[in-house]
Amino acid sequence: MRLGMVIISMTLALCLSFQAKAQFADSTYFQTFSPNLSDSILDFGKRFLGTPYRYGGSTPGGFDCSGFVSYVFSHYQIALPRSSRSYLSVGTPVATNELQPGDILLFKGRNLSSSTIGHVSVVVEVTEKEIFMLHSSTSRGVLIEDYKKFAYYTKRYLGARRVLPKS
Repeated sequence: MRLGMVIISMTLALCLSFQAKAQFADSTYFQTFSPNLSDSILDFGKRFLGTPYRYGGSTPGGFDCSGFVSYVFSHYQIALPRSSRSYLSVGTPVATNELQPGDILLFKGRNLSSSTIGHVSVVVEVTEKEIFMLHSSTSRGVLIEDYKKFAYYTKRYLGARRVLPKS
């Protein structure tokens, strides 16, 4: 009888241990630990590569551009606007030659003559000739691409904002 109780107790403890690990791994508060905050944010954002674009979307079921950026940063308790138009008022301006991963790129929308922000993205990597951004595109969903290779974006670039501490 005593051996039976020990086996049942051990089995129960083992089951609870696996259940706790599974709940932690699925938790919305689970964060990957990278050397710095921008790496962690980008690693988390990359989990959504391929997620479809959805106008007004701000969940993993579908994102628009600002919904994606605000969702990813909010995972790290950094509140950002839900509307791309409001991004001009967050953080501090950053010169293009000082961009770093985690900075937010601001673009005009479809109307080239407008100065209103219509699209936002997150800097992933900066090289001498490339600036890779992570964003939700209306035609291709969440992806990473070099904005400098697309006239659509280069013509609409308005600037960048830093919302993270400089690394």
